[in-house]
Amino acid sequence: MADVTHTRSSWAVGWTYFASVMMILVGIFHAIAGLIAILDDEFYVATRNYVLQFYTTQWGWIHLILGVIVALSGGWLLSGSVFAGPSAW
Repeated sequence: MADVTHTRSSWAVGWTYFASVMMILVGIFHAIAGLIAILDDEFYVATRNYVLQFYTTQWGWIHLILGVIVALSGGWLLSGSVFAGPSAW
């Protein structure tokens, strides 16, 4: 068997850091938008011809849950967690 050594590419590491920080920021922003929709139902305007017939509170919970998931995934990716990176796929 050949001895295989893995070298890290500096641009790949940099893009991974960038992607993980962006995931954290987007997740936090979506969680904040979800909290606003949950706490104040009339903050967002729903028009009469709204495509998806959800209440604002339901959209708030969806944004809050998915925002927390994305932020946690970005944090795990930033910390180098085994199940967050492509090696777990």
